[in-house]
Amino acid sequence: MVAVPRTDQKNMSMSNKGMKLLLFIIITIYASTSIGHARSYKIGITPWAGCSPFNIAEAKGFWSESGIYVEVVSYKNTKKMIKALKYRRVHMIYQMMGTLVDLYMKGVPIKIIAESSWSNGGDKIIVKKGVDITSLNQEKFGLYLNDPSVLFFAHKYLSSQNLKSKNFQFSQAEPESLVKDFIADKFKAIVIYNPFVLSAEKEGNGSMVATSADFPGCMPEGMAARIDVLNAIPNKDMISILTGLIKAVRWLKDENNAEEFKHILNSRTFDGYPDLSNDDIKVMLNDLKIHDPAQMAERNKDNGGLYNYLGELKQMLKANNMLKKDFDPKKIFDNKNIMEALKAR
Repeated sequence: MVAVPRTDQKNMSMSNKGMKLLLFIIITIYASTSIGHARSYKIGITPWAGCSPFNIAEAKGFWSESGIYVEVVSYKNTKKMIKALKYRRVHMIYQMMGTLVDLYMKGVPIKIIAESSWSNGGDKIIVKKGVDITSLNQEKFGLYLNDPSVLFFAHKYLSSQNLKSKNFQFSQAEPESLVKDFIADKFKAIVIYNPFVLSAEKEGNGSMVATSADFPGCMPEGMAARIDVLNAIPNKDMISILTGLIKAVRWLKDENNAEEFKHILNSRTFDGYPDLSNDDIKVMLNDLKIHDPAQMAERNKDNGGLYNYLGELKQMLKANNMLKKDFDPKKIFDNKNIMEALKAR
């Protein structure tokens, strides 16, 4: 045992008090952080009208009234949002289902939680005027995103023309570059969306031959999380998150809320972008189908619309040698929480 000199005892006493205080602060911070983490969640979205119910739920307090805190984090592009999901910076994201399947095939342990909307004309196929799509065999087909979500839409259209997707060379480019290449005749056919459609038609001599509305449900969108992150979230909290989303959808569809909805879109969903007019919002909502509770139930139920979509998507990928990793629709999608939330509606 080492003796402590008497001259240091006072300093040591002060040091002990300081250490106790520091320890108390650390324990308090740790406890509050742990509690906060258990009851606080982050959902990643991108600027898109389909994401607006999340902004509504946050703005209207539909989650806080259930005793949980949910922060909606907006990312300027999908790549940044997906990176945040991979590295657990957010608990879940809203994205096109085909893109979520692509993540799974690339090794990200993903679980789909619920489908809540789909593209209903927002995505369009533009072909050069006077060009017969059947004459473009083995030629390049431009896509703003070369993944299963957009490929499935292109596949649906080509199949309607008795053409096979594997006979085309699909090539990806950012929307602005894609339209420029279309104008420059580097592509004779592209998949694009507003506001880029106008340039493709006017400057690129293009003609719209199909939209996602022609193939209902071909581009569904919804929520997903990493499996490890999802497993750590109590079921009651997950149900509360989904219940808040359902309440937000019901609120959105009430015409009495139109002006407040416009404010939420401009101040949250599209924060940092030019304000949307009433006409802009009308066009956006016409290009999109946000499911009401009854439609959510039909799409998310066992062997319902989403299961069928995932099965068809798998067949398309396999037939065109694009199935990088096999998946079971009933395992990649877990509908128990959304169905419980819908029961409580």
